Amino acid sequence: MKAINWFAAGMFGLVAVLPAQAATVVDFQDVFQLEDGYGGLSGWNELGSLNSGALPGEQRFHGGTGSLTFDQGGVRLLGMDFVTWTGDMMGGFRLFNDGVQVYEYLQSDWLNDPYWLDIPYAGPVDRIDFISSSDGFLIDNLTYTAAVPEPGQWAMMLGGLALAGFAASRMRSAVKAGG
Repeated sequence: MKAINWFAAGMFGLVAVLPAQAATVVDFQDVFQLEDGYGGLSGWNELGSLNSGALPGEQRFHGGTGSLTFDQGGVRLLGMDFVTWTGDMMGGFRLFNDGVQVYEYLQSDWLNDPYWLDIPYAGPVDRIDFISSSDGFLIDNLTYTAAVPEPGQWAMMLGGLALAGFAASRMRSAVKAGG
């Protein structure tokens, strides 16, 4: 039983020292012309362009109806600065994984400037379909991570398993001593 406890403690220690998964932030500040693959996404040129007339450090992406795909496959989309001007229809976006829609956001109020929008869906996403009218939408700071569990989540899981194993071992020892 001691071997199992040592193994669990070793795994916990190993996972605890792994670096956390860094988020990718697509902020458009370091480009003058977008190409597919920028920020790990494809479909930029068909969807829109960088907004013209922006002050330095305030560049955003202006697009219309269309799709962006994540080049690495499924990711966890955390959020983005987003606004759409839609006129009579409701604009927004839909998230997909393996061709199946997993989330939809429709903006219900007329707003002028992008606002941070947390994405409550925590599963993998491999495509974003934007819904807009001729006025389009703006995005900035599109933020995502890999869709696999992060090292901290693994550490908590392994720590919980180690504690459960330790508690079970103590209970067996107490039963043997009493019986």
